[in-house]
Amino acid sequence: MLLKLALLGSALAVLGEAENDYTIIVGAGKRDCYYEAFKKDVEFEIEYQVVDGGDLDISFQAFDPKGKQLFTDHRQEDGLHSVSAEKNPGGDFQICFDNRHSRFQAKV
Repeated sequence: MLLKLALLGSALAVLGEAENDYTIIVGAGKRDCYYEAFKKDVEFEIEYQVVDGGDLDISFQAFDPKGKQLFTDHRQEDGLHSVSAEKNPGGDFQICFDNRHSRFQAKV
């Protein structure tokens, strides 16, 4: 059971690109949140994909450092979201995966 989460951040061409990949398990009936720090005025993408567990669906939410909800997906197999440099205040962004709709199947 695998839920792949890729956080892609790219600054100016001079600074190059950075990529972080995570494999996480969200238990049946659970909602798990994670934090990722991004520098101010840097464009980045959040991409996820459910690769194992039940119907391969999960709900997703992302929040900026002030708690403003940026994105929400309901029971999707995968997703890709971008935050423009202009909308990135810098700081710790919260990324949540919600599997409360599945009583018996963990998602990976």
